Amino acid sequence: MKKSMTTPRMLLCALAVCAGAAQAQSVQLNGSVNATGCASGDFVLGQVVSGIDAGVWRVDTTVDIGANRYMDYRNDAVTEPDGPWNLALGDFNDNGTQTHVFPLPVDTDFTVTVTLRNAAGQVVYRSSGVVTPSCANADAVIGGIVNTAFPPPVPGANVASVPVMEPAGLALMAGLVGGLGLWARRRKGV
Repeated sequence: MKKSMTTPRMLLCALAVCAGAAQAQSVQLNGSVNATGCASGDFVLGQVVSGIDAGVWRVDTTVDIGANRYMDYRNDAVTEPDGPWNLALGDFNDNGTQTHVFPLPVDTDFTVTVTLRNAAGQVVYRSSGVVTPSCANADAVIGGIVNTAFPPPVPGANVASVPVMEPAGLALMAGLVGGLGLWARRRKGV
């Protein structure tokens, strides 16, 4: 029987290293509306940033009412220390998907989506919620917040390895398979 080389101390170190390296990156809506924007449409929402204080990150923010996009904001090369931050909504069309311009229609619910991408443009984290303004009360609430972490991509997972044959190779392969079939039938006496 082979003895294990893993000691409790080695296991503890491995777990500590893994825990330190596995810090998740996220930009989450935190449920607060810091400015209602009823007069201007420029709402300010609260968000919490985590794990993007180093490296290169991109944050995309959209504001939608049904199929209409009012805001399409792209912030490249983002690095922010962990903690609470303000998210100002406004009239942007950085990715070219905006279909309507600010201000937002009065007292109309809208969906805010914040997407965090890594340097390769792959989605790492997405947070979205529905803002319900009440301009008569100079108030707004955000609810239905959904936070989604995306697993890191597996290197080479998107690459399909399919052998390619020329027509002559396909004909040869078909002949071999057919020949083997005939041989097997003759052997059985069919």
